[in-house]
Amino acid sequence: MDQIVDYTKEDVLKKVEKGSVDFLYNTVGTGMAHLPLMKPKSGIIVSISNLPTGRVMARVMPQTPWISKRIFDAVDFWNRKRAGQWSVKWEMSFNVGESKRSG
Repeated sequence: MDQIVDYTKEDVLKKVEKGSVDFLYNTVGTGMAHLPLMKPKSGIIVSISNLPTGRVMARVMPQTPWISKRIFDAVDFWNRKRAGQWSVKWEMSFNVGESKRSG
């Protein structure tokens, strides 16, 4: 059953059955806290609120210091490793675009 939960009004960890979520779109940086809810071996978390990887930072902000890029890579590695321990796939989406006005 598809279910939408307003995390500002309800405790997602209490509202949703453990091991029942196929896909979680993380917009507030709490994806790791919801690992117990994910279906093992098929669950996917896509986050738009975590740090980008060092490779992404090098592309969008070439002046990013080397150490910062390594820290971003370490955080991404840790998130993927932790998700992998739950047999869940972790993906980070970092989109940079230009705002265009029409008219």
